[in-house]
This record gives sequence, structure tokens and C-alpha cells, in this order.
Amino acid sequence: MTGGRGMSCVECDIPQLARNNYFTGKFMTGRDFTDEQRYLLGKVRRHNRYLHGSGVVCGLTVSQHQNPACRDRFVRVAPGVAVDCCGREILVSEEEIVDLRALAIQAWQRDHGPGAPFDNQPHAVRLCVRYHECAIEEVPALFDECGCADDGCQPNRILDSYRFEAHLDPPPEPVADTALSLERATTIAATGAMSYAVGTDRVYVATAGPDMLHAFSPEGVLLDSRALPAVCLDVAVNAAGTRVYVALAALDAVLVLDAATLGTAVNTITLAAGPGGRARLAPSPGDGRLALLDCDAGRVSTWSADVDNGTDPATVLLGEAPVSVGNAEAVWLPDGAALLVTDASAAAMLVVTAADPTTAVQRAMDLAPDAIGVAPSSGGARLIASDIAGGLLRLYTVDGAGDTITPLGAATTPTPDIPVAFAGAAGGRWWFMLTASGTVQIVDGYALETGTGTVYGPPEPVGGSPYRLVLTSNPRRLFAGFAPAAPAQAGVAVFTVTGGDCASLLDADCPDCDDDCLPLVTVAGWVPDDPVAGLFTDDVLDNDSGRPRLPSVAALTEAVRCLLEHGGAAGEPGEQGPPGPPGPAGPAGPEGSTGPAGPAGSTGPAGPTGPKGDPGPPAPTLDLPKIVAINWPHRGTLTAAAADKLVRGTGLVVTFDRPMLAETLDRFTVELFFRTTANAGGYPGFVWTGITLTVEPVTAKGECGGVAEAVDKPPGDGSCTGVRFLPIEKAQVPVGDFLVLLHGDGIVAFKETKLPDGSLWRLALDGNQFFPGLPDRCPTGDRIEGGQFRSWFTVGRLGVRGARKTARKTTASKGASR
Repeated sequence: MTGGRGMSCVECDIPQLARNNYFTGKFMTGRDFTDEQRYLLGKVRRHNRYLHGSGVVCGLTVSQHQNPACRDRFVRVAPGVAVDCCGREILVSEEEIVDLRALAIQAWQRDHGPGAPFDNQPHAVRLCVRYHECAIEEVPALFDECGCADDGCQPNRILDSYRFEAHLDPPPEPVADTALSLERATTIAATGAMSYAVGTDRVYVATAGPDMLHAFSPEGVLLDSRALPAVCLDVAVNAAGTRVYVALAALDAVLVLDAATLGTAVNTITLAAGPGGRARLAPSPGDGRLALLDCDAGRVSTWSADVDNGTDPATVLLGEAPVSVGNAEAVWLPDGAALLVTDASAAAMLVVTAADPTTAVQRAMDLAPDAIGVAPSSGGARLIASDIAGGLLRLYTVDGAGDTITPLGAATTPTPDIPVAFAGAAGGRWWFMLTASGTVQIVDGYALETGTGTVYGPPEPVGGSPYRLVLTSNPRRLFAGFAPAAPAQAGVAVFTVTGGDCASLLDADCPDCDDDCLPLVTVAGWVPDDPVAGLFTDDVLDNDSGRPRLPSVAALTEAVRCLLEHGGAAGEPGEQGPPGPPGPAGPAGPEGSTGPAGPAGSTGPAGPTGPKGDPGPPAPTLDLPKIVAINWPHRGTLTAAAADKLVRGTGLVVTFDRPMLAETLDRFTVELFFRTTANAGGYPGFVWTGITLTVEPVTAKGECGGVAEAVDKPPGDGSCTGVRFLPIEKAQVPVGDFLVLLHGDGIVAFKETKLPDGSLWRLALDGNQFFPGLPDRCPTGDRIEGGQFRSWFTVGRLGVRGARKTARKTTASKGASR
């Protein structure tokens, strides 16, 4: 550090906005020149602070002393440049030898009083550098306002300098906007709660004593209840939020309930030997199939989504796969391609694919997985797994249908507590870990993978005997169940998840400057008199934690240029696509020569007529995509005002019963016609005039008996659950007849279906609509692929039939919303 008399009260903000106005003959004093400097210094520092920020620009790396005998006191600070939070430049032009031990003792006495002895307990020591001004070159002052002595002196120069300080046990770094944080919003109290599931807008909680199933709002308001005939082992909700599944003990059954009205049992899955102890229900996020893991029996049973519609479960049982007894977790991959089942006893993961639900393939792991979680990411599914016995945690990537499970990072990471359950945010960067001690912690997947930074966030209390984590995306909430020994204290904790919004960094307010001492290095667990913990060696000098960095514009330019020139790293191979269409037939070969006729054999005696054989299994029926809701009265009448609001405002909307391929919904497959008058050989007649439309695939909702509604844009993966269309020209809607056509032959499902011959195709929309049409006869279809959906309505005065149909639709819509 450069010597000199230190200046006190160095300004951070310099609000000097007046500059000198020079003119010939102006009398100038020291104040004028000082204000001129302060005006320019303020400009430069505000520019640095608000346009560039603060941090180490380059250099200032802290390393151990060359002499091992000096490493209990001194460290070396390399030359470099930094900008503090006031925008002041700090220049270290030569290497500095800093007595870090003395600075740490000074920090202790500063906090505990002069002469206070160090407690010799481990402490974190942080070395920082602070901007400092030094008064140098003392010269005689001819006139001193503060004194009358003839020998008064004033400094001739003010030198920009610096000084080093040490801070003990610095507070943790504030959570960045790009990190996640949790705040407990409410608690859904339910006496005797033992299992729960989260739907689209409801939380279903199963209780014991009495055996009940309750539906709550996410805010904890009780909406619906029903009694259960036996103890609930597990409860789950399908991806659409329309069906609730309840696994019952003793009855060997799984109830399929209507989520809108819990009193309505849509189906009952009866098992020859159902679960009597631990069980896990797992609805697929892909094609909607339902899997049941019977932990005690060691079996995974899978049914198709037809169980949601009342189909006999025995006919839609896709298969049963044997697994090891004692498995406790079963989680689908995000695309529904495979079900992952833990097998801690074999240090393996069992994979039951959607293509073969009768087989569980064993995949070896480098730990014994107990609690697991999955999350979608651009590089395939991410898997997090914990080994309770070993106290270890690790991330993996899962390719395809669980064909390959690849570890991420160099080694497993110790867990601070026993994990019970996991939930992962999309992208696989952030995870949530529920622990046996009754807390939930955020896990930084990047830190876990790279082994750098802080892996675990602070624990947030949940409750005793915690189980199951569920994360929702819109709104972002985290649910955690807890079932302590006292039934009256059981329930579901609800947390709001904030942060993780990178765009919010661009909306940041002006930076503050609480402490202008710029951190350079941190030493954890320092004890002055300990022969090992008291050394400042390279292996303990952490030049990353708490050290802000301020890369130059040139460095940022080079980084961007490198990205543009080289691009991102090569991605992993994608899944194999569907087989292409068969190629053209080859030319016919030459006809071969006719061989000699063989001798005719003698006719044998007729054998006895055999018994009539058993009829074979019925021909498989395909589950074809259908239309379930529209937002106009089919065969009804709309007033001119209502039609104008519908056709030119919200648009005509159609809802499908599953995701469809968005690109097949366009102006060729979705059409709207208006009846206009015409002459036919002298007789009055009409023609249908096509209307030019804007066709928009959307995310829609609407169930049978309800009204279609466009709720959002498609998810962006090429799928949609509905279509909205409206005229390009915004002219007033004319009075008359309108005809809506959807050509089912050209509209296909988003996911492929395996046909009986083994080929994979996207099934066409079963669109044929029969009397009386939607919503009375729902869904559409005649069980034949393709077909044309036709619907019509009249714009004019509201007639009796139109009023009756409108009233019926309104009633159905309100019933569905309840």
C-alpha cells in the first residue's frame, strides 16, 4: 500500500452537478477548483457504478506466501484492478504481502473490544480491499482558514490508494434473482391425513379415522368430501386433473373417481390380490395410462387410459411386471416412455417401458437408490437419486425409455439429512428435497453436478413424519405432506416458490452500497493457533466464494464471439424416429419355367368333425382421438350481438380429448361457411360461401357436456389440445346460417400409436358427429378413423330451441366448473 496521511469521510456519492462557468477576469478560489474535480469524479463514478457495476476487473488473486514458515500470517495479493460499489477505481500496481492474521485479530477486537483474546474456535475469514485516499506532499499553506500559525501546511496532492481489511464470519451471500427461494404460504389442515395428490386446481387428501377423501383448494378451503370403504394406501390424479385414483387396503381395489364430483365412481379396478401395505399409484404424463406398484407383492400393474372412461379394467390391463419386494418409489419419465422403480437392495433401477409393461429391466447404479425424482430438460430427462444408507446424492441423465442412466459429475455428494422425497423444476437446475427431520431444502443441481458452490439451501420446516413432494408450475407452488403421531397435527404444507427468473435481472433497481470493502478471498474454519487450520495455504484460499467479478467489455466481446464461432456443445443423440413409408415396388422379375407336374395322390378318407373351438379374443379397437366440446350451440340460434362477440371476439373453439399435432390444424382442415342465396334453373336456392379464417392451435379445456374454452398458447412442442378460428376480416357477422367443418382425415394425434400389425402411426381424428350432436352425444365418432365433423348454427333472433340449448349449455358449464 502506498503511504501517506489518510483522508477521513471519503464520499461514496458525489451529488455535485454544477460545473464552473469560465470567463475572463473571473476570481477563483480553492472551492471552484474543488467543485470542478468533484463534478468530474461524480460523473466517472456514477458511470462505473450504474453502467458497469462493481467487482474485480482483473488480477487481485490471493495466494500463499512463498516461504512456508510465513503461511500462518501472510498472503500475497497479485496486482490488479477493481471497481467498488461506489464506482471508485482501485488499482494495485505491485504485489502486496498482507498480514492476514493481524487483520483477522484486529477484526475480532473490533467486534469484541480492544485486547479481547481470540476464542480459538473455527471462523471464516474474508480479506477485502477498500478504496482509500491519502494526503501526500505536505507544503506550506499561505492562507489557512482553520488556523493563524505561520507554519501551517496542507497536502499538495490527494492520492487514490487502498487498504486491506479482514471480516470474520461474513453473512451468507444474498439469494440471487436467478436462484429459487421458498416461503410457506399456508397449511392444509386435515386430521389423520396420510396421503395426498395435487390436481389442476385442487388438492386431494386421504385421511384415516374416519377413512375419508377430501378436496381442498390450494389455499386450504374444503370443497368436497366422500367416505372411503377402507384405509387409503395412496391417492393420485391423472395429468389432465379429471380423475382421482384411490388404492384401498383389504378390498383389493383401486377406485377411479370423477375429480369434479368425488361422489361419482367412474370405475373400480378389482385385483386378484391387491396391496395390503405400501403401494404407489403412478398415472403416466404421456398417454394417461395408470401404473400401480404393490411394494409388498413385488408387482407393477399397468392399465390403459380407458379405465378413466368406465371400460372393464380386465380388458385394458396392459401387463404386470415382477419387481423386487420392498420397492418404495415409482416415477414416470416426463414423456411417459418408462416407469422407474427403485431397487436399493440390488443397487439398481428397474425400468418398465410403456412399450413392454410386462418386463422390468434392471439398470445398475453407482449407489443404492431409495428416494428419487425426475425433471425434463433439453438434454433428456434428469434423475436425482439418494442412497439413505450411504448418505449420498447424485444426478443422472436418462436417455430414451430408460435405456441408459448416466451419472453427472465426478462423484456422489453427502446429504445433510436423510432424504424422503424429491421434486424437480423443468430444466433440472433446481430440485427440492424433503428430509426425515421434517424440513424441505432447495438443491442446486448445477452445484451438485460440478462440485462447486453451495449445493443445499437453508432448511424450511414442514412437519413431523413428512412424505411426498409435488411441484406445480403455474402458479409455482410446492406441496409437502406430513403425518405426525398426533393425527390432529397432520396436513399438507404449501410453499410459494419465487426466483429463478433470469429476465428479472434486467429489471433490477439501482444498486446499493452497504459495504464498500470489496471481497477478495475467503478462508473457512480458520483457528489462529492451530498448526493446520491456522495456515493460509492455496488449498484453503477460496478466490471464488463472495468474490464479485466485473469482466471487461473486451472479455465479454471475446466470449460472445467464441460462442458465435463455435456454437454450443454437441447434443446427445435423440430417440429413433418412426419408420418411413415403404418404398416403391421393384420391377417384376422374369417368369420362371413351369416344372413337371407331380403324380396325383389318392384321396384320403374324411376325418370326423372336430368340436367347435372357443371364440377368439375380440378384434382390438383403437382408442381414436375425438372432439369433446365446442363453444357455440350446435343446431341452435345465436342473437346477432352474441354471434358478433363469439365469431369476431373470442373466436370459435373446439376441444379435443388428447393432444393433437398442431401443424395439421390449418385453413384446409378447419373451415367455416355462410349460406348465401342463388338461383338454380329459375328456382330459388343457395350456395355455401367459404370464409377466410385465421386458424390457431391452442391449449384448450372443456369436458363432455361443457363449453370449449381457449386458455393459453400451445406448449411449444408441436402439440395442442384445441383449435380457435375466426374470420380475418372483422366485418359485422351477418344474420343467417353458418356451417363448421373439420376434416378428420387430415387432423391427427400428436403421439403415435402402435397398431396390431406392429407399425407406428398417428391416428386420425374420429370426427363424425351424429344426432343430436355435441354436447348431448359426446364425444364425437363412430369408432372409425377419419370422418368429417359438421356443425351448424343460425345467427338471428333467439328462438325457442336456441334458448333451450343455450340454457342447457350454461347449466352444464356451471356444473363442470363446480
